[in-house]
Amino acid sequence: MKKIHVTCIILSVLTLLSFGIIGSLAADQTASCPKGMTLCNGTHCADLKNDEAACGSCGKVCPAGLSCINGTCGCVEDDVLCDGKCVDIKYDGSNCGKCGNSCSGEGQFCNDGSCACGSGNLFCNGTCIDKNFDDNNCGKCGNVCPSGTTCSSLGCTPYSG
Repeated sequence: MKKIHVTCIILSVLTLLSFGIIGSLAADQTASCPKGMTLCNGTHCADLKNDEAACGSCGKVCPAGLSCINGTCGCVEDDVLCDGKCVDIKYDGSNCGKCGNSCSGEGQFCNDGSCACGSGNLFCNGTCIDKNFDDNNCGKCGNVCPSGTTCSSLGCTPYSG
């Protein structure tokens, strides 16, 4: 009797294999993903919270320049979306402090969200100037040194000579 049961089991297994029932179960087991991941397109294990090619759901691709953050396409922390690009508005000279705010003056740069000039310089009439030696902006914007004087160390002094 044991021979008959073993033979029946073998025939049953062969029948299931020929119909692909056992094979498909085995294929599903090999195509599984680690915990927290989702199988996309039958081949790609994706973390739907952080995968730019499957952001929030399989097939949802983030546009170029955007990151997948918690399942939503967007910018990383501290960056802002300006004209379809993520920018750091604290240091982006074209988007300083907000989108579209350009530090376009000569010698200007963006520093911590504000347009600025180099150390010791002032921004006067669209240009960064050296307040220590600019005869038209001596010490402050608009302070013009009178004829016969020059700007020296924040003050107008007579020419020596």
